[in-house]
Amino acid sequence: MKALIISAGEGSRFRERGGKTPKQLNSLFGLTLLERVVLSAKRAGVRDFFIVTGYKAEKIEQALGNGGKYGVKIKYIHNPEWRKGNGSSVLKAKNLFAEEESFLLLMSDHIWEPQLLEEFLDKRKKCSLCIDRKISQVHDLEDATKVLVINGKVKAIGKDLKRYNAIDCGIFLCTPAIFTALEEANTSDNIFLSDGIRILARKGMIGTFDIGEHYWADIDTPQLLRKVEKYLCNSSGKSGDGPISRKFNRLFSQRLTHLLVRTKITPNSVTLLSFMIGLLSGGLFWFHSYLFGGLAAQLASIMDGVDGEIARLKLTETRFGAYFDAILDRYADAFIILGMTYSQFKVSPSPWIWIAGIGAIVGSFMSMLGKEKYIALTGKRLIVHRSDGLLKWLSSHIQGRDVRLFLIMGGGILNLVYPTILFLALISNLCAGLRLWGVKKDLNLDLNQ
Repeated sequence: MKALIISAGEGSRFRERGGKTPKQLNSLFGLTLLERVVLSAKRAGVRDFFIVTGYKAEKIEQALGNGGKYGVKIKYIHNPEWRKGNGSSVLKAKNLFAEEESFLLLMSDHIWEPQLLEEFLDKRKKCSLCIDRKISQVHDLEDATKVLVINGKVKAIGKDLKRYNAIDCGIFLCTPAIFTALEEANTSDNIFLSDGIRILARKGMIGTFDIGEHYWADIDTPQLLRKVEKYLCNSSGKSGDGPISRKFNRLFSQRLTHLLVRTKITPNSVTLLSFMIGLLSGGLFWFHSYLFGGLAAQLASIMDGVDGEIARLKLTETRFGAYFDAILDRYADAFIILGMTYSQFKVSPSPWIWIAGIGAIVGSFMSMLGKEKYIALTGKRLIVHRSDGLLKWLSSHIQGRDVRLFLIMGGGILNLVYPTILFLALISNLCAGLRLWGVKKDLNLDLNQ
């Protein structure tokens, strides 16, 4: 799949204060708007990009280069007539695509969740437009392109529509039919993409894809940029967050992320910092500093959320980053529990303390291993069924690194270190046993089917 990005306009509404930077080169969490478009499309499998430039073309080409630093290929097409509208820029790419070849058509100042494009391409049809039916949530409705959709097809499109039921998200799947339609619509000095879409709509050739709850934004002004920044930062948590991460950790991690995401610090650097704080926690427990050991464990848990938030905001999530994070988390947990266990053994030498400590460490490892092994065996995410009531409750409320470190903090503050170790050992291994039984039932069911 190839993508054509329209990046020729002046962005006059963004430059009201006299700035000379093209709108699409303004930064959002350390990435320009245009870089975000490229990287989001790359996440959906796009590797070949054509960017149509106009205003300040040399700055755009200098900023992105040939795409090598992003792992993609970028070629530029200059439109000296860019003032005639975005339709004229699309026409400049007329000879770049084979007959009937599908390609993405994207706007350089629109941002969206990468998952949106992945779903769109997975369900793609020839000549389709992404639409948003959440009209009340659109940031700048007055300037938005309205769409009237009937039976899944575009019937009318334009900024001044009086009757409409959706908004154009600026993400199109096209064939060279769009060029024919734009040439047919080119009867005046100015030509816009919506003119060509309107002609295809009259012929019943434009389908739609409802983005549902996915987020997107057309960033036309500095005020909108700030709104988008705030929204993205507040929603940077991940769907699999545990209860402590959702209700407690994110209150702090998102504030730290908001400060760090504009710097050059990388997610892997934050992962390493979280690991070092975990080691510090284990050392503090080792030397009987329970209060500060507990607080350091919770700080490690908070920092463990920051690396993922930065990666999601900067579109730099990698499989190695996830692996690196998971491995260092296991080491940190082991050192923390080891420090707790040793300190309790020094106070009251008993082999049961070591048995409980080893059980807590093994149980914490099994929490991840059980889920990852299930994915490796089945290719599916491990989901706890409603019928497994106890396991479902434990998985939702107790089992999880965020809850584990929160309990360790509580145990340190209240000087209840040994009861905390014992509780973690019992609960984590109980969860592992219940999960093993549930997986056995799942795999037997699949085998019988």
